[in-house]
Amino acid sequence: MSNENHKKKKTQDDKKNPFTTSKKKKAARSKEIASKQQSVNQTPGSDTPEKDLAEGELVLHPKDPQVNPLQQPVLKDLVNHIMKNGIPKLQAEYATLAKYKPPNMTREVQNANKKLCRYKDVSCWDQTRIKLVFPLNSQNDFIHANYVNHPLFKNKFICTQGPMEHTVLDFWRLVWQESVTVIIMLCQCFELKKPKCAQYWPTVVHTPKQVGPFSITADDIKTDDPNVTVTDLKLEFGGDVRRVEHYHWVTWPDKTVPKNASIAFRLLVNPRDYTANPSVIHCSAGVGRTGTLLMLEAMFQHIQNFRPVDVPELLKQLRAQRSQLIQTEDQYVFIHYAMVQYAFMTRTVTLNECQKFFAAYSKYLKEFAEETKAKQTAKKKKKKPVKATRRKEHKEDKKEEKKELDTYFSLHNYEDDSSSSDSKK
Repeated sequence: MSNENHKKKKTQDDKKNPFTTSKKKKAARSKEIASKQQSVNQTPGSDTPEKDLAEGELVLHPKDPQVNPLQQPVLKDLVNHIMKNGIPKLQAEYATLAKYKPPNMTREVQNANKKLCRYKDVSCWDQTRIKLVFPLNSQNDFIHANYVNHPLFKNKFICTQGPMEHTVLDFWRLVWQESVTVIIMLCQCFELKKPKCAQYWPTVVHTPKQVGPFSITADDIKTDDPNVTVTDLKLEFGGDVRRVEHYHWVTWPDKTVPKNASIAFRLLVNPRDYTANPSVIHCSAGVGRTGTLLMLEAMFQHIQNFRPVDVPELLKQLRAQRSQLIQTEDQYVFIHYAMVQYAFMTRTVTLNECQKFFAAYSKYLKEFAEETKAKQTAKKKKKKPVKATRRKEHKEDKKEEKKELDTYFSLHNYEDDSSSSDSKK
């Protein structure tokens, strides 16, 4: 592709990218936000965001998905049902759903590949797992990833764990094999000083990152929206070149939920532009934040198609494909709050109609945070000091794990790039 054609394509892509804004539109948008800020501040989602007011505003971005007059009654029925039942009802629903396990689902392949799993207690169902068949000489077909589909989805989704250092190669095998064009990342590489995801993509423009036979280059990095970093990736293998858009939600708070849903709905616009290709969504485990975003897409598509939403049943349908989607109670409550907030943003309901629910939600979040903190404190007090013998056993386990990983890479006939200087950045 010539430079002139590439620039033309890039301009066209920027026009439809909801996270890219021209200077004129930015100026106009700033005036609009300032004029509406007084009313926005009356709602619980309007507190100062992690980096910018954009996360706290409760007005639609020009490129946010809209609701037409025919869809509004369906959305209004849903939010009226949510507000009528209240948060205690949602808590009771989740208490039941937390125990739900889809019938006849197994995880035998995962049990045989424990070293390739970030969390042992997060299941990867055999029935919907993605089998890595690329390249043909590979000795292992396992990756902790599942297809998640729904009749109303405009395209397929792949939910996966955040890659570990020794599974970065498998992640890119997955992306290439499935012809993925959009990756949505919902976590940081490190949170509270704990590793959550390997740095599997380059963060410096025009500096290729080599992962096995794949070369990944960041052609452009956009930070127009302070909440989402968009990286245009060029993925090369064997002389072939593909384009991948990497959307990184950098301000999703650790151990809690976002302040509002505007970023989520805006993010979900992107996969719908590539209906022929699956989109990857991942956080650390690939079930909590990932499930939250996926459920919002499922609920939104019900509204778009004039279908009533049975949230518990819908979640069960998705969990039959990827286990444990929606991992915590506050995530379950958030998806309902998000729909109420979206209804307010689209003027489907008035502030007077939803103000009581907003206040109850703010109170719930505060109480949930306090309860969670108390549980963590109690858990720390119960922890016993690690004995010297256990430390020795731990070191031996680490040595054994390294041997297994070396064997893994030798079976793939690729070098382990996890120790490269780029991967440590």
